[in-house]
Amino acid sequence: MIKYYKLFDLLNRREMKKTDLLQVISKGTLSKLSKGGIIQTDVIQKICDFLNCQPGDIMENVFDETKPDKDGNIWYSKELRDENTGEDIVATRKTKSPCHRGEQDTDTFTR
Repeated sequence: MIKYYKLFDLLNRREMKKTDLLQVISKGTLSKLSKGGIIQTDVIQKICDFLNCQPGDIMENVFDETKPDKDGNIWYSKELRDENTGEDIVATRKTKSPCHRGEQDTDTFTR
């Protein structure tokens, strides 16, 4: 899911308001941005040209971990360091509950 919180943070840091974007986009598009809706790439280009920035400065693809697969499991990935070799590895875990987020992980991950 694409999130636009970076755009609003950038505007805030530049002491601008959301309504300043109305110079290059419509009210409807501004509303979509505020609600995390889908917008066209030409709108992204207009905003980036207006703010002199790159698309990554105003939006981020956030993986929605809360959607279970067909078996009701939620998959999580985590970067870990192998204690024996010192290598970085990506491990995954399958769980039926996302309640661990923000807590210390005590579960064993598998490669």
